[in-house]
Amino acid sequence: MVNEPTNDGHCAIDAYDGLTTFSLWAALMDPAHLWGPCPPPDPGGVHVHCEGFSAVDDSFDLVVVRGPSGNVEVTAPMARLYWLADMLRRRLRAVNCPKCETPYVDAIEAIRRPPTTRTCAECGCRLTTPRSVVANPLADAWERAGLSEVSPAVAATGALTLKAQDFSAIALWPTSTEILTNEQQRQPSGIHVHAWDRLGAMVIDGTYCTVRVDEAVIGTDSVRREAARVACASGVGLTGNVISEEVRRDTRWL
Repeated sequence: MVNEPTNDGHCAIDAYDGLTTFSLWAALMDPAHLWGPCPPPDPGGVHVHCEGFSAVDDSFDLVVVRGPSGNVEVTAPMARLYWLADMLRRRLRAVNCPKCETPYVDAIEAIRRPPTTRTCAECGCRLTTPRSVVANPLADAWERAGLSEVSPAVAATGALTLKAQDFSAIALWPTSTEILTNEQQRQPSGIHVHAWDRLGAMVIDGTYCTVRVDEAVIGTDSVRREAARVACASGVGLTGNVISEEVRRDTRWL
């Protein structure tokens, strides 16, 4: 079952109640491509979709997944770092302090230049990892929750052609990999589109392999890169802190 979310933006999920299917993603960032006014942002960093005994379709600052071996906490900073690594195909790794076992979460700069040494915030112990990995506890969340990884997402095949003048707003995002799910099949991967008619009603909510708006033709790889660029260029760190000026100015590495 899914507990009722508390007022401070928390949600708890029992992964083994046998009655509910659930999936967790990072909540939607700013659109990678936008025609018209920007839609309201998600209020939290972790989006939850559940069906069955409990129905939830909302975003939270903290989600706790209860598994047979313990709980897995998914915070907004972890989810956003997971999302950016997914967009840029960076490798994640769970890094725990060898002395106090506190999980380490890298700052956003690690996406560009993963450090080889880190310092535990709890006990000050130095941690050493390969340069090619980004530290995030969600890297082994499947195993810690006792869930089996499902088959890879199937790429969307449909193409969508729109004229901007027909809509009040069109917003495009890349789909992202589920952080955790107990569903047997993942959502299709590609470009997710929201479009609103002239009266403000959402008339398109779907995923496609390519999208054409007027003369602009957008593919899946380009929308992933653009989403990461937009997120970093905004100046607000995906871990909840302000991105350093060096990273914000230089987005060529994306």
